[in-house]
Amino acid sequence: MPLESVPPRPPRSALRKEEERVWVGFYQRVGRDPAMAADVMAQLEVDALMKRQHLGLYLRCKAAQRRHKERQARHKRAGLWLRSSLRTVLLEPVLALVQFLANGRELLLASLPPPKAEPASPQARRLARQPGYAAARAGFEQEGGPAAPSRPGRHPGVVAPGDREAA
Repeated sequence: MPLESVPPRPPRSALRKEEERVWVGFYQRVGRDPAMAADVMAQLEVDALMKRQHLGLYLRCKAAQRRHKERQARHKRAGLWLRSSLRTVLLEPVLALVQFLANGRELLLASLPPPKAEPASPQARRLARQPGYAAARAGFEQEGGPAAPSRPGRHPGVVAPGDREAA
């Protein structure tokens, strides 16, 4: 008997029952697992006959994928709202305080009371009234002050502003 004329054997009943149990499991799991739904849908799209035989499973996979995308979009919107709320409630007051402290230094200094008179002022006035002070000051001004080019006793490494121009 040639091989073409041999009728196909009907599948064994245990194998058929197991196959049906697997398909029923797919129907149950694709609603909860979007990755499995994508895998089953990809397999059904490859084989048109299987897609026709299990059209309900294919539609269930499509619905599961759509729900998964909607859930992701909802989670994304909730995350954006949460981030903006936290930024408004927590971060912006801190940034405003930092900016106030950075710019508020001048404001703080301006709001302080004016300083009292220099504590050394009375001592300076007392020294100015002494008789030797007027003579010492006159001699100092005759020498040309601290910027005199030929001042004795000056440290050799110190360059006076007038010395720079001569050099």
